[in-house]
This record gives sequence, C-alpha cells and structure tokens, in this order.
Amino acid sequence: MVINTNVAAAFSQRVLSNSTSALSKSLSKLSTGSRIVTPDDDAAGLAVSMKFRAELKRIGAARSNVGNAVAFSQTQDGFLGTVDKALRRMSELAVLATDQTKSNTDVAQYEKEFNELKEFISRTSGKTFNGTGLFSATTLADKDLNADADTLDSADARISTQYTALVTANTNWVANPAIVANSADLTAVASDGSGVLTKASSGLEHGESVTVTIAGASTLNTATTYYVKMTGANTFTLHTDAALTSAAAGTSAETAITLHKQGDYSLLKSLRTGVADMAREWQQYATSSTSETDYAGAQTWEDVYDYWQGKIGNTWTGVRAHSDAFTHATGALPATNKFTSHELHVGNAAVLSDGLIEAYKKMVADIQNYVTNQGAGITVTDSSDASTYQLKGADVAFITSAIGTKGVSNTDTNAITDDLTKTNGSDYSLKLNTLINSLAGSRAYVGANMSRLGMVDNQLAVYSENLAAANSRIEDVDVATETSEFAKQQILVQSGTAMLAQANLLPQAALKLLQ
Repeated sequence: MVINTNVAAAFSQRVLSNSTSALSKSLSKLSTGSRIVTPDDDAAGLAVSMKFRAELKRIGAARSNVGNAVAFSQTQDGFLGTVDKALRRMSELAVLATDQTKSNTDVAQYEKEFNELKEFISRTSGKTFNGTGLFSATTLADKDLNADADTLDSADARISTQYTALVTANTNWVANPAIVANSADLTAVASDGSGVLTKASSGLEHGESVTVTIAGASTLNTATTYYVKMTGANTFTLHTDAALTSAAAGTSAETAITLHKQGDYSLLKSLRTGVADMAREWQQYATSSTSETDYAGAQTWEDVYDYWQGKIGNTWTGVRAHSDAFTHATGALPATNKFTSHELHVGNAAVLSDGLIEAYKKMVADIQNYVTNQGAGITVTDSSDASTYQLKGADVAFITSAIGTKGVSNTDTNAITDDLTKTNGSDYSLKLNTLINSLAGSRAYVGANMSRLGMVDNQLAVYSENLAAANSRIEDVDVATETSEFAKQQILVQSGTAMLAQANLLPQAALKLLQ
C-alpha cells in the first residue's frame, strides 16, 4: 500500500478520459448528422467523400446547363412555330391571290399582309437567347462538323474552310451563272498544216468553244462552233464535237483567222470544285480516314452526286441528267484537273439550261442547309467532367434568303421578293410549300434536341442520386447506431466518474496503519 502513487486512480482517470472523449464524439456526430466530424474519424472515407461531393457539385452544374439548353430549345421551337404559322398564312394568301374573280385592288390588300409576314420572319431569324443567336447559321468555327465529338480537330477546320469556299463560289455564280462574252479574241493563229494550231499565251482551256472570223484562206467555217483540245501549253486543235473525238478541223495554213471565245464558265467550274471538295472532306472523315486531301478526281461526277444524295436525301434531277456533259469522254474525272475544263465543255449552251441552273441552286442550297444544321448549334454539357455534345442547328437562312427584301434582286431558287399578284400567286404557293417542308426539317432537329436533352437530364439525375447514396454511406451518421453508442458512453462516463472518486479514497486506508 502506497500513498504517493495511486495506480487505481490513474487507471480510472484514463478510462474516464477515453469515455468522455467517445461521448463527446458521439454527441458531435449526432448534433451534425455526419459520421466524419474530424479527419481522424475516417481519413480514407473523408478523402473519398470529398471527391464524391465535388462530383455531385459538378453534376448539379451540368444539370443546370442542360436546363438552360432545354429552355433554349423550347424558345427555338416556339419561334419556329410562329414562323411556320406565318409561312402557312403566306401560302394561303398566295392561293387566294390567284382568284380571278378578285380585282387587282383586292389582291393588293393580300400583299399588305403578305409583306408584313415576310418582315416578321426576317426579324425572327435574328432573335437571341441571352445574347446567343437562336438561328445563327453563319458561325461554323469550332463546331463538330464531322460528328466525332471533337470540335477543335483539323477535320472541322478543313470542312469549315471548304464550306466557306463553296458559299463564296455559289454567291459569285448565282450572281451571273453564265458569263458569256466574246472576249479575249485570238488573232494570227498559226497552223502546222495538220490541224495543230499555235498561239503564244493562248489563254484557251481544254473543252472551250470558239467561233472564227476568217480574213483569208481557210478550211474552217464561220458558222460552226468549234471545241478546243489542248495538245500543249499553247498548241491546240479544233473539233466539231464537244466530246473532242472528231477529226481535227482546219488542216491548211491558218494564218489569217481570229478565234472568238464563246464564254467563260469559270464561276460554274469553281462552284463544281467546291461541291466536290465538300463531298471529299465529308466522305474521308465519315470513313475514319486520316487523309486530308481535296477531291482530286478519283471518282466520277456521278459519284459526287450520289454521295450528296445519300447524305442529304434529295434528288437533283437536272444535275443528274446533265452529268454526262460534265465528265471526260472516258467517263471518269482526270486525276489532276478536278472539275475543270476537261469535264465541263464550257461553250455548250445547252448545258446551262434554265432547269439546270435551278437544279444547281437547289443542290447547293440543300448542301448549305445540311452543313449548317449539322455544324451549327450550341454545345451542351452532358457529364460531370464538362464534356459536351453539339445540338443540331435550327437553320432558317434558307427561308430568309428566299423571301429577301422587296425590290432587291434575288437569285435564290425559291425567291419570293416581288409583290404578290394574280400571276405569281400559284408559283409563290409552290415555293412557300418548299420552304414549309424545309422548316419542318429544322423543327424536327429542335424536337430531337429536346428529346435528347430530357434523356441527358434524366441520366445525370440518376447518377447524382446514386452517387449521393454512396457518399451518404461514407459520410452520414447512422442515428440509431450512434444513439446506442451515445447511451453506452454516457453510462461509462457516469460509472467512471464514480469509480475515480472511490479510487481517490484508497490512500486514506494508509492512515489506519499510521494510527
């Protein structure tokens, strides 16, 4: 028995301290509802829970973005609905205008509403959602044009470049689809006697058509249209057929003739190159090709036509019907002259009939509409790592370009720019029907966007729910279990306090021995 060291009291004090600490922890867990109050409660669990909480915050942000995209799409659909209503009313007015029992004054009343509806549609196309264009069809930069979930790759940049080139070529061409002028006359053309003609810096192109003016002896005919077959840089022969398969004309010494170029169809050739290059870009990336080459004539014009028809689902009968006039005599495109004078016999006036010009316009309009809808459109966050996908665009440029501005020349194939009259009412009705059908396609894109956005939001909600449940198992306190623990520690603290008091009385027994 000792006085200086009370071992029993020290033991009771240590146990009481532990019980008090456990009681305090249990109390803090119950008061906070969290199983991990301090890092030492569950260090590994805390690390996992921190990551889960951050993930949950990001999911919440993603769902917020999706909600905004839904609002954006709903706004688009609402505006497209009003455009649809306006177009339907315009088509109704167009049909009413054809009524021969009405006077021109009556029809002029229809024109007032008709023109106001056109203005309404034009203004609607420029509407925005929080500063973002609802129907912006001009900005294709950083868009996923090749649909590979990467908006910044070289494919998108090249397709965007090709698209810009195509739009430029089309704009130039529709302004003057057939520049036919007797320009750049060539005089003093020399012949070697076998039909091969020479003119330094001739400026002629293979397949080009010319007529002649004869000042002296010649076996050529001024009433005949000849086609040029280039045999060298500045040497050529003349043929009477566009396929260049007839015998060379003009076998005598042609020294006193002047050649008149029949036309310059370079704008159409540029347009054809743009169409082919666009097809090449889309095709090579659609087949996962890493190649980045322009269309070099490895296929026929029919192949390009078939590619775009399969891509867009439209039929350009005029272009298809004349495709043989655009190909080389062998039926295939030359490897080094993609859609140049080898395939396009520029002097053949029949090639550029009014019907063919309209077919070309429709073809390019279809391609532009497809590329714009495929490429344009806002990106939407669809996961917690901020990865995105691109909504399909809602393009109404094909409508606004068609209705244009009253009194301004418009080369669009569906142009509706003149006053509504009895004469053009029927034609306008057909054109408006085409515009309504095209609008239906854009509205279908918006509907598909909204459907997908709903799925994305639901997917994020499911992920958030289950991730929160997993985090709860780590972080949240089990109240039933913890209240039992709290009761136990409370009893231990009370009994420990009592036992410490008893232990403190043990040294008093030594006084008995000292008395």
